[in-house]
Amino acid sequence: MTLVVLEWVQGSGHLPSDAAFLAVLAGRGWLAMKAREEVRLRALYGEDYMAALGFRLRSLGFDLVPVRVVTRRFVRGG
Repeated sequence: MTLVVLEWVQGSGHLPSDAAFLAVLAGRGWLAMKAREEVRLRALYGEDYMAALGFRLRSLGFDLVPVRVVTRRFVRGG
């Protein structure tokens, strides 16, 4: 039996490393974890950072998870 120890040091806020991390998650099929990480990054760094991150991911052959905009139906006469 082999014991494998994985140590991960989070270094977000650096565009190339964030894009590489998200690409690894997508490449391994960990899409739920990738989506949670994107939500965290969006909350911390905003839409401009996510646009740059999306551009970097597309160059690597991946894409960001689409953001669902919550809307209400308009009812006339309320």
